[in-house]
Amino acid sequence: MENFKFIRDIGWDEVFQHWHEREGSREEWQKVATEVKGYPDWQSWRKASADFIGAEGRNWKLYEILNPNEVMPKFLIGPWQNWQKNFQEKNKHTFEDLIRMCPDWVNANGKIQQIKNNFPEQNEFIGIYFKESGKFVLFEGTHRASAIAQAVAEGKPIEFKNNPIIAVTEFSEEEAELLRKKLERGTQNISNIKSQI
Repeated sequence: MENFKFIRDIGWDEVFQHWHEREGSREEWQKVATEVKGYPDWQSWRKASADFIGAEGRNWKLYEILNPNEVMPKFLIGPWQNWQKNFQEKNKHTFEDLIRMCPDWVNANGKIQQIKNNFPEQNEFIGIYFKESGKFVLFEGTHRASAIAQAVAEGKPIEFKNNPIIAVTEFSEEEAELLRKKLERGTQNISNIKSQI
């Protein structure tokens, strides 16, 4: 894995805890979980996505991302409907593609623009590595990766005080089907929607 420096093995509980610290502790994301997605709390919302790929039972490793301005725009966008709706072909496009093909959508996304203009000093992402093809899918950190890709495209790459780190699990090529099913499933709380009908 070129441009990745191994740090240590890490358990899913710790990966999820870190995810909660950077996202779940923020009121705006708690509101998305409860008011938009229909879950009782942030943990339930994100745990549903993690459970779909069997995150708890997988092996995870923590890496430092070397040359993040070069590497991260080439990551594939994860199986999230709001992002994949920009493409006719699903689960096939990188953040570079997003910036090139959907500039108006990216420019109108206030969260991407806010992050790009005030990029956080400490960053941890969650990713999936397909060893056979060497491709990375970003499972968490989509707004930040988009901000990096746009900054690079504009000729003003992010000045990282600390290289980002990423928790990574390996998928076989056959397991790509899980990402297709995840995209189809979406992130709404289906049981909550059914109970309201």
